[in-house]
Amino acid sequence: MMTEITPRQIYEVMKNYRPECRFLKSAQIEYPSIRGKFLIGKTFYHVPPVKHATDVEIQLCLNQLTYVGMLQLFESQNVPELSGLDFSELRTEGMLITESRKRFRKPISTGKEFLGHLNIEEWKNFGNLLVARTKFDFENRSCFGNLELVLVKPMTDPDRVREAER
Repeated sequence: MMTEITPRQIYEVMKNYRPECRFLKSAQIEYPSIRGKFLIGKTFYHVPPVKHATDVEIQLCLNQLTYVGMLQLFESQNVPELSGLDFSELRTEGMLITESRKRFRKPISTGKEFLGHLNIEEWKNFGNLLVARTKFDFENRSCFGNLELVLVKPMTDPDRVREAER
């Protein structure tokens, strides 16, 4: 069953973005699936404004959906891979989108709301790194691809430090 991600959770993530870059309007989650509704509006960097989403806007949408979904997963404590980790500690410098590959099949209008979907396919541990591999699509596969999110676990435990050094 899809659970609504709260306005507080969305605000927590969106407050780090400039107002003109806050594209995520609402989101739901049913692990491992995260869905969001977006509105881009006028592009902020191109004169005259472009009437379709570009790689820049879609990447921001993807970042926002990923981070708000991760916040909810951390808070729900239902994902064993995230056990013992703290979203607020990782968010700034320990949660990295290391790769995203996008393919556009059709334009996505910046003047109306559209839907996005992210699915976490797998988690992999590499020492102090936790890697989430995902697939995503926006507006019925008008844009689709893969994203890799890396969580850098704090190196406070001496056993973890030794394990990461191997």
